[in-house]
Amino acid sequence: MNRSLVTKFLVVAFFILSSSFVLTSNAAEKVITIRFAHFAPAQNMEGKLMQEWANEVEKRTNNRVKVQMFPGGTVMGMDQMYDGVTKEVADIGFSIFSYHRGRFPLTEVIDLPLGYKKFDTVTKLINAYYKRFKPKEMDDVKVLFLEGYGPGILHVKKPINKLEELKGMKIRAHGVSGRIVTALGAAPVGMPITDTYDALSKGIVEGALFGWGALSTTRSVRSRSITSSPPAPPTARDSTRS
Repeated sequence: MNRSLVTKFLVVAFFILSSSFVLTSNAAEKVITIRFAHFAPAQNMEGKLMQEWANEVEKRTNNRVKVQMFPGGTVMGMDQMYDGVTKEVADIGFSIFSYHRGRFPLTEVIDLPLGYKKFDTVTKLINAYYKRFKPKEMDDVKVLFLEGYGPGILHVKKPINKLEELKGMKIRAHGVSGRIVTALGAAPVGMPITDTYDALSKGIVEGALFGWGALSTTRSVRSRSITSSPPAPPTARDSTRS
């Protein structure tokens, strides 16, 4: 892409676009193609919403700007999204901060179990935090939006009736969630959420920690063996869901 047309953009889910997005008079007659990579399947709710956003961009620019979509992690995995955008593998990326553990030390505070009652509280908090502190750890991208997601649910392959039964179980979890799983006596296993269904089916993990909205992404909703426990508090989507 012409570097005069692009800015580096980022999404707790983070949504990021690559170098400065400036349209010049010479470029006005050309069709600009922006590559947008994300992890959500094209047919789930998030995938459809991102496609609608792309359609709206094209509509408002009278088709002078085209958005080429790469859903489902076809170009980059969630943990590769931030670097992929800064290196212009894609121009826009959507991911989760907790998949980049250690890369955003200041922003990680939002992912702590702070007792959030509602997921929209997390979204308001992450945006207020970004507006006030403007963390330098994101200076190499342009942040398009930040969002939080609902409470984490512990989904397991067999019913859990007491806490002691979690001891030694392999649970898919990452970031702060992994430390919580460890504190409960289980063993956290890090992996992209898109790999969770196969990992559960093959016995690589015995359970997974994620919200209800992720069921359509992982296909776990179609697995007979999955049950779930009471929810954990909501966390920020470092949506970074980078």
